[in-house]
Amino acid sequence: HLFDSKLSGIVYFYNCGLNNSTYIGEYNNNIPKGYGIYSRQGLKLEGLNWNKNYLNDIGIAVWDNGEIYEGQFKENLREGLGTYRWEDGAIYMGNFENNQINGYGCMNFANGNNYEGEFKDGYLWGWGRFNWEDGKCYFGNYSKNKKDGFGIFISSYEPLKALIGFWENGKQNGLVVNLVNGYSKYFFYQNSKKITEIGFLGDICRYLRPSQMKYKHFFKRSYHELENFIKTKTK
Repeated sequence: HLFDSKLSGIVYFYNCGLNNSTYIGEYNNNIPKGYGIYSRQGLKLEGLNWNKNYLNDIGIAVWDNGEIYEGQFKENLREGLGTYRWEDGAIYMGNFENNQINGYGCMNFANGNNYEGEFKDGYLWGWGRFNWEDGKCYFGNYSKNKKDGFGIFISSYEPLKALIGFWENGKQNGLVVNLVNGYSKYFFYQNSKKITEIGFLGDICRYLRPSQMKYKHFFKRSYHELENFIKTKTK
């Protein structure tokens, strides 16, 4: 609870007695209800729907360090859709759960890079697309901010230079197709190092784990089929 005393009335300015905190806003039946602003050292929390010491629905949180959150709250926690702005200019727009970035959203980083996709506990986690400012792109799976699982990495569109395959903990691991200069080359990687070249007619499936077999059709397409797929899905 933010408050340690009861009040009656419609609009009050009140020293809450907790961390030099104050509240100004509407009351009903001795409890904050309706519009109000709660302030304490380092934070101001403003919202339209205070009820029983909690902010629910739409609100704005402003921190002394310049960070701002605008969006939905549930019992004073960020919950639902919202926008979070950092002091350095980074912006996240998307879903929050239990005060964390969770679910689907878009992150624009201060350095010009951006990501759109799934998040978990504040991490890039799940399926998404990461675009670098210099034009590179990764379209695939993430785990704790690192490429993990199946993905497509494009270093250049004209001419097309791309890697299609599997990553683990941010490193290429497993079967990877290297698209360059109009050709497809197949390699098996471990910790981002080429272990062996497989060849177009090699037994590709034996290099795939059971959980990876659903992606085998990617490795049986021609260069031009893969080129068309990449340009359609990632540009």
